[in-house]
Amino acid sequence: MKQKRRSILSVLVCMAMIAASLYVAKVEVQAKKTYEFQFIPEGTYNIISVANPGMNIDLRDNSMNDGARIQLWSNANTKNQRFVLEQADNQWYYIKVVSSGKYLDLDYQNVTGSGATVSQYYWHGGHNQQWAFLQAGTAPNVATYIVNRASFDYGYWRALTIKDNVLSTGVDIVSSALSGDNCQTWVFVPTVANEVWTPIVGKKDTQTFVNRFQYAKDTFPYTKIRVISYADMRYKTSVAPDLKVRVVKGTYNKAWNLKGSKYRYASSVAWDLPSDGSKKFKITTTKQTGGYYLIVGVK
Repeated sequence: MKQKRRSILSVLVCMAMIAASLYVAKVEVQAKKTYEFQFIPEGTYNIISVANPGMNIDLRDNSMNDGARIQLWSNANTKNQRFVLEQADNQWYYIKVVSSGKYLDLDYQNVTGSGATVSQYYWHGGHNQQWAFLQAGTAPNVATYIVNRASFDYGYWRALTIKDNVLSTGVDIVSSALSGDNCQTWVFVPTVANEVWTPIVGKKDTQTFVNRFQYAKDTFPYTKIRVISYADMRYKTSVAPDLKVRVVKGTYNKAWNLKGSKYRYASSVAWDLPSDGSKKFKITTTKQTGGYYLIVGVK
């Protein structure tokens, strides 16, 4: 009789385990139907906020210690704001802080929770140190959600999120349930050494990552502009768009054609501006092929 009860109990346990695995698989399939993975080449990047493109992910206090948290901070292009992408396997990446050589790490005791701590730790290769990038918004789009693999293992999307959607320096960046808000939306900008830049916003506040752009102002406190042209990151073989950029500053009037590079995440080119004291400044662009781009002023 005892043996029969044990057999029944074993069957019930097996059924429960199968049901749980099917549930997780179902969640994963649903998630994959909703979001598409993006592929970003290995390299060094600044990770900027779409909610406030003048701010980016920053390692607090430039710390060398395990457990140091990441936060939102104004772009300064310092080494604690630069991150190296290293591919783990398939769509999963490690994200290494340049200043410390340590890796972004989700609190392993709370991988499915909302508001979980994200900090840096020495590399150990666990799934809580692996991240993927999901297409944000309508494709093609330069923006991405950054989600953790350990959460995905349990059937959840947990994404890097500006805590409480407070766009101030020093606010923690945590892991929370993916909602699609701008506070969870990021753009990887290839790092250019010794450049500190600010995104130039066009006529409408939404014109930061755009396919057509118009900007006009009486003052322009930058020595040059940089244009970063993005490919459609869903495909490893996509091409960054060709652009035509015209800059007018006083009597200076010049146009450039930016040729998109094949098989690259982004093409980037900078132009020096004349220091002739003229006030009027205007930028117009025309997209030649598919994709998005970012225009920044460089100090």
